[in-house]
Amino acid sequence: MFPKVSIGGAVAVAAIGVTAAAATATAAKQGGTLRVDLSTDVDFTDPALSYTGKGWEIEYATCVKLMNYPDSSGPQGSRLTPEAATAFRISNGGKTYDFTVDVPFTRFAPGGARVTAANFKAAFDRDADPRLHSPATAFMDDVVGAGATPVSGVEVKGKHLVVNLKRAAPDFLARIAMPFFCAIPVNLARDPNGVETLAGAGPYYIAERTVNKSMLVKRNPYYKGKRPHNLARVAYTVGNSPEAIRLRVERGEADYAATVSPPPRTRRLRRSTA
Repeated sequence: MFPKVSIGGAVAVAAIGVTAAAATATAAKQGGTLRVDLSTDVDFTDPALSYTGKGWEIEYATCVKLMNYPDSSGPQGSRLTPEAATAFRISNGGKTYDFTVDVPFTRFAPGGARVTAANFKAAFDRDADPRLHSPATAFMDDVVGAGATPVSGVEVKGKHLVVNLKRAAPDFLARIAMPFFCAIPVNLARDPNGVETLAGAGPYYIAERTVNKSMLVKRNPYYKGKRPHNLARVAYTVGNSPEAIRLRVERGEADYAATVSPPPRTRRLRRSTA
């Protein structure tokens, strides 16, 4: 079912979706562990800090967002659709977005906390914290009050998340579909080195991680949405050479393999010595 050798190909979390899509003609198999070898670790597993393609593939599997892209090929997969936002209204000349947040199809794993508008407000506030130096700040500079935390232009009113912009921005909905703005626990630590494991409300969550060695992504038992979530877990082994990875795949010790470009040293200086 999985490609035997794909060094340089897509990381395994993408294969979660591929596997589910391949099974649409018949009943999809549930459970099992996908064993993945990565030559180099992802930059971060923290949604406020991750800014590489491989990191975002993991964020996509573990995040729930206000707006998201469907698991579809072709043009349909590039069309933004509501996820946690059941509806939204744009007013004030395109400068105010009012999202109705109602998320009955998932909760945060492993604890089971509900997803509310406050969890999205928490993401904006955390991204804006200058201690984190989040790349997200480049994508939210037009949000009122984004230069400080809490962000004054992002408000929670019951089930509503209201975002006020300095100017109309046609790309705003696309920007909030980035992992930076996915729902997070309201009390998530603001560690500039990133949080390694955290509750996730997507189909999966990051259960374990040892930087530059291993990572375990588990299926969210509370997720009842439409996104693919057939595998029980994805177990990553990190740091072997491409040659060693190829041997592991050929011996059946790994199911999938990918190379990851090393992240910028400025973002991983402390971790490179781990």
